[in-house]
Amino acid sequence: LELREHVEDRIPDVSVYSIVVYADGLAKLSKLQQPIIRSHIEFLPTIYVFEDLRLGEESFADKVNQNILYVLMNDDKIEKFEDNVFQIFDHILLFENHQQADVIDILRRYSAARHPIPQSTIFALEHVVDIPEFSNKVLEVFGNMIKNKQIVSDKILYIFVDTLYLSDNEQLREKSFQLLDTANDNQDISDEIFDILELERAALNINSRSVDSDYAIAYLQTKTKEGKKLTINGFIEITKQIDKLFLLAEKILKVLHNVSINGQIIPNELVDKLVKKFDPVQKQYYLIKIFKSLVKNNQNIPSELSLKLEKALEYKNMCDQVLVIFVLQGQKGEKLSPMIISKI
Repeated sequence: LELREHVEDRIPDVSVYSIVVYADGLAKLSKLQQPIIRSHIEFLPTIYVFEDLRLGEESFADKVNQNILYVLMNDDKIEKFEDNVFQIFDHILLFENHQQADVIDILRRYSAARHPIPQSTIFALEHVVDIPEFSNKVLEVFGNMIKNKQIVSDKILYIFVDTLYLSDNEQLREKSFQLLDTANDNQDISDEIFDILELERAALNINSRSVDSDYAIAYLQTKTKEGKKLTINGFIEITKQIDKLFLLAEKILKVLHNVSINGQIIPNELVDKLVKKFDPVQKQYYLIKIFKSLVKNNQNIPSELSLKLEKALEYKNMCDQVLVIFVLQGQKGEKLSPMIISKI
C-alpha cells in the first residue's frame, strides 16, 4: 500500500519505478499463492500500460502488463471485477495479439463463476471468435453467458446453429441445442434461428413415443416443404426410424423427398438403406422421386440401385418414372447400357 502511493508521483522516474516494482510484487505474491486484498486487484487498471512505460531507454510496458494479467489469472476468489478492469480486456482483445489467450482464459473462469460480462467486452470477444486458435474457448465464454441469462448476438447463435448442421461430434451438437434452447428463453431470437431450433427438437423426437413421433415427422414434413434443411440429427433419427420399420412409411419418404428437391445432400448411409428397402416390383413412387433427385443433386448412385432400377423397367407402372432417372444420368454424361437406350 505504501508503494502504491508513489505510482502517481509527480517525478516520472519515481512513478515508473513504483509501477514496475508494485506490479512485480503482486505477481510474486500470486506465484506464492498468497492472498491479495481486493483493493490491489481494483487498482490494477490504474497501472496497466495502454501505450508505453519507459525508464531511460528501457521499456517496461510488456513486463508490467504481463504481471497484471498473471495476477488476474490467478485470482482464486474470482470475485466480480470493477468495470475498469474490463477496459484492460477490451484493449487486449481488440488491439493486441500476444495476450489475447490469457484474457480469454480469465473470462472463461469469470463467466463460469456466473459473473456478468459487460457489453463492450462482449463486442471485443466477437472480434476474436472467428480466430481458429481461440474459437472454442471464446464460445465457451458465450455458452457461460447464455447459462447466466445474458443476451448474445445472432452472430454467436448462428455459430451454435452451424454445429447442428456441420459437427460430427454428438455431444457438441447436444450442447449447442441446449444453449440455443436456453437463449430462446432468455431473449427474442430471430425466426430463422427459432425454426432451426424447432427442427432439431422435432428430429430428436422422431423415435420417441408414437404421438410425439407422429407430430415430429409431420412438423419436419411441413418445414422441409417450406425449404428448410434437415440437421445432422434429423438424418440420424430418420435412419434409425427406417431401420425399425419393415415397410417404409410414406410420411418419412415425403420428408426425404422434400429434402432432396431442396437440393440438400442425403447421407450415403441413408441412401444405402433406402436402396435396400426399394423393391422394383412394388409401386414406391416417393422412393423413385427421391432417387431422381439424387441424380439431379449429383449424388453417387449405388450399383445396387442401378440394377434394381433396370429391373423396374420390366413393369409398365414403373417404367416411365424410372426412365426419367436414366435420361438424367445420360444428360450428365454417364454411360447407359444398350438396353436402357433402347427403352428410352
